[in-house]
Amino acid sequence: MKEYIRHRLRESIISNPLRLPKNIEITEADKNIIKNISWEELNVIDNGSSGNIFHFNIEIPNVNDEINQNLMVDIQVIRNILYQMHINIPNTVQNMGLGYKIYLTMINYLGQVYSGKGRRHNEYVNNIWSKLKNEPSIDCYSNELGDICFSKQVPDDEKNQILNTLNFNSNKIS
Repeated sequence: MKEYIRHRLRESIISNPLRLPKNIEITEADKNIIKNISWEELNVIDNGSSGNIFHFNIEIPNVNDEINQNLMVDIQVIRNILYQMHINIPNTVQNMGLGYKIYLTMINYLGQVYSGKGRRHNEYVNNIWSKLKNEPSIDCYSNELGDICFSKQVPDDEKNQILNTLNFNSNKIS
């Protein structure tokens, strides 16, 4: 129990606030692009870091620039090895499958993404993780504290080192 509390306290320390998107209007043409684009077509824009948080934007080709400016991903580095993703997208582009595509993009861009189960405050994020666990192009693992998904490009020794550090005991899901 003490280890669980220590783990939760360690995760709760955020040195800088996360970014929030603006509410924006989108056209039907933009909606069609968003719904039909594949995760491989999304571009990751690195916006630097502040403390243990790295800031990215996701760029969708051929949509309004205001959309791309408000597709925000902040990665909180935990224990110097885990990349916990905080996704912030405008309400007007939610429920189009974009969140799932952004997660797949970031898993393949970073090599892995972690999510502490007690830190998910949005029901849609739980749905995304459920889908990720069934995605054949990545490897996902789960334990009582969280879930982690790896790109297939991550070497097994690196993957096993992270899994052992987190006591995942190879509870592979996908």
